[in-house]
Amino acid sequence: MQVPFLATQAWIRSLNYSIVDEWRSWVVQGQVAGYTRTYSNRMTFATVRARKSFPFLFSF
Repeated sequence: MQVPFLATQAWIRSLNYSIVDEWRSWVVQGQVAGYTRTYSNRMTFATVRARKSFPFLFSF
């Protein structure tokens, strides 16, 4: 499943929340798995880098 993140970012911008933490990568098993950005209302927007499979999503 893919979600058009540019439209999501535009929607978030329309909420006028301040950015608390700029883009940062998050890592799984030593590899960049995606990026996050945190806003003033404690909302975090996260992206996930494309892969064929995501076994780490189901391992807690």
